[in-house]
Amino acid sequence: MNTCRQNNLQMYAGFVGIFFVLLSWASTGSAADPTAQQIEFFESQIRPVLVERCYRCHNSSSTTEGDLALDFRDGLLQGGFSGPAVVPGKPQDSLLLQAILHSDELRMPKEDPRLNKTTIAAFRRWIEMGAADPRDQPPNKETLQQLTSWSSIRTTRMKLWSFQPPKPVEMPPATAWSDKPIDRLILQQLAQQHLQPAPPADKPTIARRLSFALTGLPPAPSLLQQFLNDESEQAYSRLVDQLLNSSQYGERWARHWMDVFRYAESHGSEGDPRIPHAYRYRNYLIRALNDDVPYTQMVREHIAGDLLSNPRINPTQQINESALATGHYRFVPHGYAPVDAKVEQISFIDNQVDVISKAFLGLTVSCARCHNHKFDAISQRDYYRFYGILANARPALITVDTPTRADTNKQQLTQLKQRIRLELAQQWTKVLQDSSTSLMTRWQEQIKLAGKKDAIVDQNPLFELATLNNLSGEQFANQWSQIKSTWTSARDKNRAFQQQALQRRWNLSSGDDHKQWTQYGSGLAGRSSGGDFAINPTGDQIIENIHVAGLFTNSLSSQHNGVLHSPEFNVDFDDIWIQVAGLKSMGSRLRFVIENYPRVIGLLYLEQNPNSIDPTWIKFNMRYFHGDSMYLELATAYDLPVEARSQQRSWFGLTNVACLKAGQLPPVNLPNRLAAVTDQTPTNPQELAKLYQDELRRIIAQWQRGSISDEEARFLGFFVRNQLLPNQLSQLPSIELLLTQYRQLENTIPTPVRSPGVIDRHGVDHPLWTRGNPNDVAEMVPRGFLEAFSDRQYTTTQSGRLELAEDLSNPDNPLVGRVIANRIWHHLFGRGIVSTVDNFGHLGARPTHPDLLNYLVSLLEENNWSQKKLIRQIVMSATYRQASHNPSLSENQQATALSMLAQFPITRLDGEAIRDAMLTTAGSLDHTMYQSSVNGTSRRRSLYVQARRNSPDPFLNIFDRPEPLSTVGARAKTNVPAQSLTLLNSTFVINTAKQFAADIVGDTSLADNNARFHAMYLRAFSRAPTAIELEQCAQYFKQMLLEQRELDDKKDVLTKAIRSQTQQITDILHPVRQVLLKQKAAGKLPTVAIPSPLHHWDFEESLEDQIGDLHATASNNAHIQNGALILNDATAYAITKPISKNIKEKTLAAVVQLNTLNQKAGGVITIQTNNGIYFDSIVYAEKDSQQWLAGSNNFSRTQGVNGPPETAVVKTPVHIAITYATDGTIQIFR
Repeated sequence: MNTCRQNNLQMYAGFVGIFFVLLSWASTGSAADPTAQQIEFFESQIRPVLVERCYRCHNSSSTTEGDLALDFRDGLLQGGFSGPAVVPGKPQDSLLLQAILHSDELRMPKEDPRLNKTTIAAFRRWIEMGAADPRDQPPNKETLQQLTSWSSIRTTRMKLWSFQPPKPVEMPPATAWSDKPIDRLILQQLAQQHLQPAPPADKPTIARRLSFALTGLPPAPSLLQQFLNDESEQAYSRLVDQLLNSSQYGERWARHWMDVFRYAESHGSEGDPRIPHAYRYRNYLIRALNDDVPYTQMVREHIAGDLLSNPRINPTQQINESALATGHYRFVPHGYAPVDAKVEQISFIDNQVDVISKAFLGLTVSCARCHNHKFDAISQRDYYRFYGILANARPALITVDTPTRADTNKQQLTQLKQRIRLELAQQWTKVLQDSSTSLMTRWQEQIKLAGKKDAIVDQNPLFELATLNNLSGEQFANQWSQIKSTWTSARDKNRAFQQQALQRRWNLSSGDDHKQWTQYGSGLAGRSSGGDFAINPTGDQIIENIHVAGLFTNSLSSQHNGVLHSPEFNVDFDDIWIQVAGLKSMGSRLRFVIENYPRVIGLLYLEQNPNSIDPTWIKFNMRYFHGDSMYLELATAYDLPVEARSQQRSWFGLTNVACLKAGQLPPVNLPNRLAAVTDQTPTNPQELAKLYQDELRRIIAQWQRGSISDEEARFLGFFVRNQLLPNQLSQLPSIELLLTQYRQLENTIPTPVRSPGVIDRHGVDHPLWTRGNPNDVAEMVPRGFLEAFSDRQYTTTQSGRLELAEDLSNPDNPLVGRVIANRIWHHLFGRGIVSTVDNFGHLGARPTHPDLLNYLVSLLEENNWSQKKLIRQIVMSATYRQASHNPSLSENQQATALSMLAQFPITRLDGEAIRDAMLTTAGSLDHTMYQSSVNGTSRRRSLYVQARRNSPDPFLNIFDRPEPLSTVGARAKTNVPAQSLTLLNSTFVINTAKQFAADIVGDTSLADNNARFHAMYLRAFSRAPTAIELEQCAQYFKQMLLEQRELDDKKDVLTKAIRSQTQQITDILHPVRQVLLKQKAAGKLPTVAIPSPLHHWDFEESLEDQIGDLHATASNNAHIQNGALILNDATAYAITKPISKNIKEKTLAAVVQLNTLNQKAGGVITIQTNNGIYFDSIVYAEKDSQQWLAGSNNFSRTQGVNGPPETAVVKTPVHIAITYATDGTIQIFR
């Protein structure tokens, strides 16, 4: 029989064969010829299984393991070494049936899961009927190959119910119970099982059930009361519509989608790096579901929302909503500094294939990575069709601004920039009309610098003046000749470098090479010509620099962002050289990307931070990565895919890239020289000075008209940057109006809205890897959809995601509607019509109500794939409104009743609903929507609690929030002691219960305890208490009063003792205090030397140290605002360079204000060793909520104050100081 691996086909010796007796057809106990029905049963139920699962190992042509051939009748009846495989009419004596039942050591198919119950039952029935088998002769080799070929197996597998188009449903007649189609289909199957539906649930029960299902919250008391008081027939439908139209609906159902797409806000592994802006995907889901975006549109958006020609636009935020959906591509787990980046890439693309195929098709396509799928009509080629599409998508932070938002003020800025260029050129030309003597005096400082011998001199074009200024005659001529020769030599070296046969080179300053690169972001609009310039957004200096030709992001503004990706290429070289510009302080980053690995980490995956105003050559040694695939990524600070930085202003420029083998000539950073821009030969210092004037006038005139050469741009840029030509507003009042207008417009450019996503490279197909081994490359596989549904190939030069989106949302695909309809049913009833909601393949469950599932699909199609309308139809059904107990059922009908829905199945609340219900009941739920994620101590809904892979929220984790590894359409339901212990001992639960009690006690409308008990039950359970429950509450309250009185008595005793001892202490201290006061009045009080602070940050305008040079750097959106350092992100912080001296005795002090008291373990100010192992810190609420403490590594020096709970810090700043003495004493002051 068929097994997974051909090298594991040895059978156990004890059952090497099945037959040793040759039997004739007549001797089977049924001499009569088989009937047509028996033959048809064999052909439809038995032969396909034998062909697919058995022929490969048990055939009469090539492989007859155990001397058993199952490809013709006599082979079955004769059997192998162990006896007859089939004894017609006697299933209990048939070894074949025993083997597929896995009843003992004889288990077939070997090493595979056993056949499903339906198939086994078919074999039993076939044997009972006489094992009719028309296969008189064994097939020949060609026929066998055809029968066992993949195309034949796929054709057979495609007969599975889920691959068949939904058939029109023959609707049963209406009954007195209900005339709704859903109920008629349910009742039809109940009747077949001799079951009756349960009576309807009472109004409080159905209101609570509906509210949790649609919003994840208990019904609001006012809404519940309104429903209970409404006696009309439309009362329930009104409640349904109110809940469906509430904003909480989107929050509830977004969480279901997040489970399917393994939503996470970090990548896991060491360091658990965050996924920047992951929350935007969650917020997208909420809006899309509340807006009832058609399901097929959401499918398209998830696959290719960033590529849609007509995306959905959020008019309020001016962002592309559709693009946000692609964030799920980034939720893959990542390893830490993998030694083999190819293995890492395989892992995360395989994860993407797995999630997408399960989410939208209910199929496990990733199971076909190494071979054709063992059970479903999915080939290995299908896997690499998908893999090829996703391998073209590179991890990135994408910008989701609308074109209008991204282009804000661009046209006006461009026009103003041209006017500024003209005005500057005129002013510079006027200045150059001064005498050369006057100019030389003005340039004297830079001339002196040019005479120094260091690397900076190469970038100072006044070098000739500094060198020749005091020479004359032959000395002057010789020195000029030498300078010219040095320049020519450098130029020739550069030409030699360019002319050699390089492995790869891109010249991005001329030609069409730049068109091969992926340019992304508002700052990249193609190649700029030499002479383009950047204007400073603030300050007295006007122009930041004049650029050479290339790709620059700050042509109009450093607020514009940019991401540059090179084409993908193999590492068949030793070094890669990149000529790049940027300022380190502004955070742009260059890195080489191996096999799409998105991180910079360890000693292998390196980065360079450009730090040169003009493009300068830098190098990466690539020898370790020989044979790998790579591309280059250059990005502005906030656009890095993982380690996004906080600088909102950032820029870079790129001009050249070259790949060299060992021994080849490296590139040359050409010196900035007068000799580079002129062919003239001066003969004395006076002519040299005039030559500078003439060349500058010529270059400025050319610059005024348009572009200039790279050498001229670098030459002119130096004079402008260094104020050798007027470049300050104070020097050029005529330009003030233009510059003010420019800066005002530039300052109002909106910050780009980023979201996790992907950027496509030029689309290519992917090869099939034999047995999934990337070192065993077979034929190329064209990108496309599953061959079971389409033979279409994606010939696009894009990734293929757009085409995949079309195929995955095509209603003609029978899985598209079935999968989502079943998911919706599952979330409403706690179990899907297909219980394996993520697997509609051969190993998945069969639908309990196939006609109902087809009907639900038809509802989706008729209503433009509206999920809300389908949900409404389902919850309006009598089936949904049944009680959870059916008195008509006998004990042996209970299991069938649940699957057939003869009563509503009782379902457990998930962790989010439990937590949110607690907060709602306590009256403390914060209904703030959207925004970024929060800590688990927040009062916001659980949907917004951060989902870090390495630090999941403890409460939600205990109550089965799924681990974000792959698709989870149906959550696990565990029952473990930790859940009970959490509900008893959790600080969150206890504090919430206190809030609930305080809210009830503080309600003056509740006249007595009886009214309070009623109010508590109504809020907690959406119903009134029973008489027994009221009595129990009264007894419990009475017992608590007795215990409280006992405690009060004990408290009184202790209070008296404390007062007595306090008075004794006062009696001792009072005389001492009086003496000190007298000494102070007489001026005789001893003085204490108070040390001056070492460092001080006031955050008035910057992060600078006001005493020393320990200036801070902000990260992860930490920023200065209104004289304070604002940290409004869970990962935001500011950090300084190392302190220059050892510190033991110290005081840490800070003035701090919090936005919520529910924070936990926040460090206000921390001093630590350079390796981060040892630290001391002012910490809030790490051990106890609302308490300050002196935090330290592993709590080794941690001290709490056990003071009253902090309450004021959310209203006003408080001053906290902690002193650390050399003897270990720690004191905390507030």
